[in-house]
Amino acid sequence: MAKWPIIFACAAVGVSLAQAQDSTAKLEIHGYVKYMQINMVGQNQQQWVLATDNLIHNRLNLVWYLAKSTALKVEVRNRVFYGELTKASSGSGAGLGQDPGFFDLSHAWIDHSSLVVHSMVDRFNLTHQADNYTLRLGRQRINWGISTLFTPNDVFNAFNYFDFDYEERPGVDALRWEWQTGDMSGLDVAVAPGSSGQDWVFGIKYGHNYKGFDLQYIVANYKRDAMVGMGMAGQIGGSGIKAEVSIFQPRGQLLQSPLEATGTLAIDRTFGTGWYVSVGGLYVGQGSTAPLGFGGSNSLMSAHISVKRLMPTKYTLAVMTSKSLGMKSSLSVVAMYAPGSNMIILFPSLAYSIANNWDIDLVVQSMFMEGASSNIGHGGTGFFARMRWSY
Repeated sequence: MAKWPIIFACAAVGVSLAQAQDSTAKLEIHGYVKYMQINMVGQNQQQWVLATDNLIHNRLNLVWYLAKSTALKVEVRNRVFYGELTKASSGSGAGLGQDPGFFDLSHAWIDHSSLVVHSMVDRFNLTHQADNYTLRLGRQRINWGISTLFTPNDVFNAFNYFDFDYEERPGVDALRWEWQTGDMSGLDVAVAPGSSGQDWVFGIKYGHNYKGFDLQYIVANYKRDAMVGMGMAGQIGGSGIKAEVSIFQPRGQLLQSPLEATGTLAIDRTFGTGWYVSVGGLYVGQGSTAPLGFGGSNSLMSAHISVKRLMPTKYTLAVMTSKSLGMKSSLSVVAMYAPGSNMIILFPSLAYSIANNWDIDLVVQSMFMEGASSNIGHGGTGFFARMRWSY
């Protein structure tokens, strides 16, 4: 935690400069408190096993408008884990306390066998916005992906789709400059330092619209690799189409080693009955076509997702559908299949709004894997009941 003072010192300098321009500062505070009951069902030596856990999740978001065009944003994620799963996962607090960012803004306050209390600052940035550009310094979300399920262009902030309780997605310590070059075009430049010279990520993205299609082109350095990417989103015959591809090659072996690619393609459509359907797929050059075994769910839930390895499998087919069931409820179902690995994932969820700031979600994540006997068996199912109060 020794790096915390550096962050606060930088923020203090920014606050002092902004207040020198305008003394009418405004502070906004909002966030939420969530409670989630977790029930995991699996098999151990042919016996069905049920393990439960509990999660209390508080998020505190602060935005301090220091001047007309300058704002300081701080967002803190506080979580309390307790129950059987926490007790079975000894040392989980130490794992949560490992901040992947350049600055260490994470801390496990309590790390006992059956109780873990953890906090992380996942947004801490100073933003200056002008007529045609935005400059942001600090921990922030840099989202260069345009697809819904998988985002191979998300070179700074690749995220785990199965971590549904983290809607805000992770942040990265970076300097970012966005320049609007036209009504439908813009340049985006970002630099994220790493703990060593081999871990830096920096890149340039240019986006524009051509005949109704949003196109983007990326040139970047991703840690030890040079990277180029392209993305596209548009409409064809009443259906939406989104595609992304990123190609990587080690910097020290340019034009000498094989290229590694990650790409996705998805087509979606909203029907007159209100159903939204998206069909697509993901290709991961580093992925596997071999069965993952019944322990494969661990790699799916890993927090350390890489833009080069968004899934552990080489090929993933996905279908997503959703529908509003009325003014207060909605249903969503995601189904995935990995050819070769013979992995099946079912991900249904039901959301209901009790009041303007009260919500309930019921979520199921069920996985089926090919085991050593070449039979597809149950790889684990999670049942989640979540209540959220927003303020």
